[in-house]
Amino acid sequence: MFTLNPGDIIRGIAVAILTGAFLAVVSIVGSHDFDVFTADWVGIGKTMVNGGFAAFVGYILKNFITAHNGKILGKM
Repeated sequence: MFTLNPGDIIRGIAVAILTGAFLAVVSIVGSHDFDVFTADWVGIGKTMVNGGFAAFVGYILKNFITAHNGKILGKM
């Protein structure tokens, strides 16, 4: 508990990339009139970065407060 392994950082980055990609797809599919040439790519990019960052921080915090046996703060 309260430690991170190098693998946690790598997996956190992978989670961030996958979350960002998923959010981009959801943004594109959710748009009823999506056009490649008139799309708000800056907005989609911001959504990807913000979602990816939140996923990375959440994953790292979860691993930081979880013990080796999977219990959060050693109790749950």
